[in-house]
Amino acid sequence: MLFRQEKRTPSSEILSTGATHDGRDEGYSSSGPKGTYQPIGLRHSKEWSASAILAPKRFAKSYIVPWWWEVLGASFSIAFLSSIFAILLVVDNKSINSWHFRIEPNALVSVFATGAKATLILIVAECIGQLKWIYFMESKRRVRRMKTFDEASRGPAGAFVFLLSLKGKPVLATVGAGVTILALLLEPFSQQVLSFSSRQTNIRVGGLESLLPTTHIFDQFFYARQNASASNTTFSISLQGAIVGSMFNLERTPSYTCGGPECIWRDVTTLGICATCEDATATTNRSCRSMRENIWTYIAPEQAAVKEDNLTVDSCDFTPPGLDEPLAARYIDMTQYTPFYTPPFLVNVNSTFQRALSAWPQPFFGTFAAIQLPSNFTLPMPSPLVTKCTLTWCAKTFESISVINGSYSTTGVDSVPFSNDSQELPEEPGSPSSDYHGFVVDSKAYPNFKGNRTFVIDQYSYYDFPTQLEDLIQYDKQPEWLSRIFSEHTNYSMMMHNLSDALSETIRTLSPNRTFLEGDTYGFEAYIEVRWPWMILPSLLVIAGNVLLVSTMVVSKRHAAPLWRNSALPLLLHGFSGLDPDKVDRKTMVTQRELEMEAQNIRVTLKT
Repeated sequence: MLFRQEKRTPSSEILSTGATHDGRDEGYSSSGPKGTYQPIGLRHSKEWSASAILAPKRFAKSYIVPWWWEVLGASFSIAFLSSIFAILLVVDNKSINSWHFRIEPNALVSVFATGAKATLILIVAECIGQLKWIYFMESKRRVRRMKTFDEASRGPAGAFVFLLSLKGKPVLATVGAGVTILALLLEPFSQQVLSFSSRQTNIRVGGLESLLPTTHIFDQFFYARQNASASNTTFSISLQGAIVGSMFNLERTPSYTCGGPECIWRDVTTLGICATCEDATATTNRSCRSMRENIWTYIAPEQAAVKEDNLTVDSCDFTPPGLDEPLAARYIDMTQYTPFYTPPFLVNVNSTFQRALSAWPQPFFGTFAAIQLPSNFTLPMPSPLVTKCTLTWCAKTFESISVINGSYSTTGVDSVPFSNDSQELPEEPGSPSSDYHGFVVDSKAYPNFKGNRTFVIDQYSYYDFPTQLEDLIQYDKQPEWLSRIFSEHTNYSMMMHNLSDALSETIRTLSPNRTFLEGDTYGFEAYIEVRWPWMILPSLLVIAGNVLLVSTMVVSKRHAAPLWRNSALPLLLHGFSGLDPDKVDRKTMVTQRELEMEAQNIRVTLKT
């Protein structure tokens, strides 16, 4: 196929399509009548000759400039791909909340992937178009193959036909067709790169903090005395709830504020009360006596009051070591009144609580003692079980407090007693007073104790707090309903340990000088994960497109091929040289099918 510009006279075999532009068309020769331009004809011949369309020197000098559009497209494809990688590196394993732009990362990736695909198809199409001319320069080819190249440069459908139709396909053009088809996968693959997973992480939900009250100072009663508006009502109610809850072994939920589904506080140390219980049965002094008394009883179910006259009442006093007031136990053999009375004995036992009277400033809170008789026994009355518990001020360290979906738990509680040496502290800086004392954790005995070792208690709280407790658990002072429950308790040691925990919680929560320890708030947050394997194909396609462009530029220079690419102008301006008009009936070449059949029979080559 020779593209040669020729001057020809009008005839019925001349391509008649054309247009005038300022009285002249570039696709026409200048021969003929003045002002008339004839189209270039198409001529077939077995032998071909050509005149150089582009001189080699001029081609070499113009080598880079004519490719500027494709080079620019290749640069953009690389830039788009690099932008995708930059975004992926920024967001990989990051919280979605750390992304502060209005457009989401996956949307940006999609935009850049679309840009990379568009520029990739552009440069590949231009390369296929350029390789078409080189293909026809190498040897004689059927004209119809020019259509196959042209369609391959227009999209995936033509590229697919190109791969199926041509035999002995040129390697570079085949690569270009493959890239064109695979470019359809560039956007779907890029949309699979980002995935989102829910992870548990340290967060703050809605600006809420995770707070846990703790205190090293307890001056509730001093504060109440110094402030007329202050009241101990809330404290008293909380204290009563602590006692009742400890008797029934009720779980007491500590006070906290959790700003998320899970909150964790590590090594929380606070002022508290510790209980140490022992079985004092063997060391308790016992003194018993019998007497005659008139007893009022209540007979179920009517609960009618009945007076029992002149019944024998046995009474015993039990004095555990260290207590000033004895414990009393009284029992009455009701068979004296009627043999059908059930149970056969009326038993009345009591408990006592001896508060700190002259221990200031020792870390002593009070001593509790109670007696417990077997549920079933026969006369004479057996020795009861005597439980003695000592309550002291102490430091309590909670190891890893956690709240998960509203459920409070701790891995352990370490109770550390104070040393007997206390330090007098001023009420206010520069104002000496004996109202406050600091209790200290012994550094030699507890070298691993963390945090502040000094805990402060005022003198009023030191005395008044145990007094309030005494009014509730002392047998002869507590309400009747509470005394019945108290006397029927079966495990006083467990009750006092529960009580010490409840008192510690009351101190921690209601102390006027409490502070709030901020914890770690954990919740489920959406994280971005990059699935890097999905970027392999887009990267290879962009690389292949750019390698194809460079290879096409090199091959074009080696063959000194004109840089016509996908332009249709060379066919219009140069046409076919040597086409025999007697062998071509243009009247039968109207439909596309007819044109293709004729193109199948014509072989051409391009000579420059």
